[in-house]
Amino acid sequence: MKLHTIAEDLLLPAAKGIVRAMTGDEFVMKLSTISLSNDTICKIIDDMSADILNQVIQKIKSAPLPIFSIQLDESTDIANCSQLLVYLRYINDGDFKDEFLFCKPLETTTTACDIFDTDGSFLKEHKMSWEKVCGVYTDGAPAMLGCRSGFQRLVLNESPKVIGTHCMIHRQILAMKTLPQELQEVMKSVISSANFEKASTLNSQLFSQLCNELDAPNNALLFHTEVRWLSRGKVLKRVFELRDELKTFFNQKARLPFKALFSNKSELQKIAYLVAIFAILNELNLSLQGPNATCLDLSEKI
Repeated sequence: MKLHTIAEDLLLPAAKGIVRAMTGDEFVMKLSTISLSNDTICKIIDDMSADILNQVIQKIKSAPLPIFSIQLDESTDIANCSQLLVYLRYINDGDFKDEFLFCKPLETTTTACDIFDTDGSFLKEHKMSWEKVCGVYTDGAPAMLGCRSGFQRLVLNESPKVIGTHCMIHRQILAMKTLPQELQEVMKSVISSANFEKASTLNSQLFSQLCNELDAPNNALLFHTEVRWLSRGKVLKRVFELRDELKTFFNQKARLPFKALFSNKSELQKIAYLVAIFAILNELNLSLQGPNATCLDLSEKI
């Protein structure tokens, strides 16, 4: 996760210092002949990646039970390009193993056919077939679960024995979006108050200065986003921690509706209730992720 220049800026100087201390300047000159250009580093990284992928493929093919399940999701990177990420789970040495299989761009559309063709090309390239796939885990998007032309339907057409599953974490998040009307109104007010502070650079700077003067535990709010599944809990927790500072800030800004939100004991109790509930739900969400969990969530890994 570091820049390529770390080899030139840190690793090589450190290696030269070690060699100079242990053997002298004569051998330091030999280290200077090592090429650390971007092209060289990129080639080494690509070779390492290909070797790791080859090891995973060989483990699957040589397993006593050469079947596996895949979980996939399409996500957008920071360059606004759609990327298809695929994880796979298989049995090795009597235990379940989770491995990252590949990440490939979806250059045009992101339909079920595009996703199916990308997966199929990868399997064909590595001499694997859909018949070895025993399970497919996706989110609930129509492109994935459509009964006629969804990705899971296309897979079933190739291998009727495949079991298609709607990801448990995704279903949990969909359930979390349903709140009683009273709590929905409080949630909207909290998000609006946070967005008011974050929407203006001046407001953010003034609020940060106010928090520092009052020795608050934090000096900034968080943006709420529907895409990040843990966002609600984090935003609510930060707002509740800074409730006194927000009350003072909105009083200075003469924003009476927001000031009333953080002055009303009943409203603060509702916010505290939401903080407690979403803290438990976020903990559940995180407990379902990871190599030893029952499933993986790709959207939280990008």
